Amino acid sequence: MNPARHARNSCLIVVFCGPAALFVGCSQSDFGEALRVAPGRRTVIDDAMAPGDKLVIPRDAPFAIADAQRQSSDSTRAESSAAPTGVGRCAVGVVNSGTAAAEFQVGHVVYGQTSTPVEAVVTFDCAYRYELTGEDVFNHPPEEMALKLHIQDSDKVMLHKELLINLEGPRAATRRSGREVVAVNVTLQPHRAYHLVVAGRVAASAGAEGAPLDVAVEVSDLAVTVAAR
Repeated sequence: MNPARHARNSCLIVVFCGPAALFVGCSQSDFGEALRVAPGRRTVIDDAMAPGDKLVIPRDAPFAIADAQRQSSDSTRAESSAAPTGVGRCAVGVVNSGTAAAEFQVGHVVYGQTSTPVEAVVTFDCAYRYELTGEDVFNHPPEEMALKLHIQDSDKVMLHKELLINLEGPRAATRRSGREVVAVNVTLQPHRAYHLVVAGRVAASAGAEGAPLDVAVEVSDLAVTVAAR
């Protein structure tokens, strides 16, 4: 099998939904989903892929999606970064006034150039960490703190979406780290692209008392495997 035919010289296109949206996507729940990748960045899966064969990103190709966005106002701070090696981080800090939000997306796109559907298992494997710091994080939590993975095809059909980190209100732990391995059965249809993405987002607003709040979410050591069944 030829596990990966890919090109590395192209760009990620971020789609904005209008002035009401901070970044990618038109609501908090769909952050990191409105992405398009130029065809030359996709990895092609062809008829040579047989049961037992696998494509491993970034071993066989760098992640084609590695993007970050941020926005802040007044005295707030927003930071975000992503790399095609499989790392991403977003963080915000607020104190006296204003709002801040930050996002990242790391992932890849595979394209089925096959004559028949391919039954596959897509496995996401990553380390993660989040942290909340401030004078009163329980009474003044962030507006959003989330890390998720999703599989979406080029027809915009969401095949799988799963939250790895989600703000749980004032009882949430102020810091946590760990590792997640998620395997999803997928049927790769001919002549269709599939986005395999991990995305993080944080957002916060200054509280009435001006108490400082810092929020960070990060992912590292990300690997995505597509294995034919």
